[in-house]
Amino acid sequence: MRAAVIRRFGGPAEFEIAEVPIPQPEGDEVLIRLITAGVGVWDAETRAGEAGDQGPFPLVLGTDGYGIVDSVGPASPFLVGERVWAYNYGGKKGGFYAQYACVPAACAAHAPPLLHDDVLGGAPTIAVTAWTGIRRVLDVESSDIVIVHGAAGTVGLCAVQFAAWTKARVIAVASHDSETLRSLGASDVIDDREDAGRAALAEAARGATKLLLLAPWPADLVDALGGLQIAYPNGVEPPKGVDASAFDGVPDRQLWEQLDPQVAAHHFTLPIAATFPLERVAHAHEALTQHHALGKIVLRISNT
Repeated sequence: MRAAVIRRFGGPAEFEIAEVPIPQPEGDEVLIRLITAGVGVWDAETRAGEAGDQGPFPLVLGTDGYGIVDSVGPASPFLVGERVWAYNYGGKKGGFYAQYACVPAACAAHAPPLLHDDVLGGAPTIAVTAWTGIRRVLDVESSDIVIVHGAAGTVGLCAVQFAAWTKARVIAVASHDSETLRSLGASDVIDDREDAGRAALAEAARGATKLLLLAPWPADLVDALGGLQIAYPNGVEPPKGVDASAFDGVPDRQLWEQLDPQVAAHHFTLPIAATFPLERVAHAHEALTQHHALGKIVLRISNT
């Protein structure tokens, strides 16, 4: 199969398109013929050698994607021909920057209907992470006032929607794209770069019940966090001395069973910043740091 591989750590120029063996599913694994795959900042960290041991070179990066079940292991619950989206971090059989990806059954789920191929390929990692924070760790309910700090990032775009679906009041903190965030369910959008916005954020924090921290909290507003239940994904640094719960977004069967019907029922959406063919994966990684468009970067692997 064709895959984008790196043979050493470094910049985007390290990518090359190579022929590598198709991984074979065992146990409950599922082999997916990929249509689209997501590109995330965590992929860039892996490429640069900042994510620890990721297995032997050549490495196939990519944590999520969407496609069609091509074959299955003997204990897999999936059927050949089914459409699935999947998320698998640090997969032992390679990532999603390839024509095929092989993942454990718990890492995949039936693709919700009516979503665009780019959304299905780009959403799994960020959707699982946002769902874990909003619904599993914070357990947001309709009576809550929830602040999503870093709401214009890709995880934040999902988190705003998932919190709004509970009928909670959602306060999004972002420096841009307030109209989009309101369309996704935010009741208020605060830009904390100016004094007026910082004052508004401090007031909002004192009246809120829960906070999903996806970006660094202003150091001079730490005192406003006293009564909040706070959660943050590993990789985000919470203020020192503040009681907060760290989490990783890890897919499992129960999470998919909760997430899939909600995504279908509430018309989940994800802005797509750019789509690149697999052969231009280096350009996709360059765009991670160069573009300022809202949304996810996606690789197009095939058209069917």
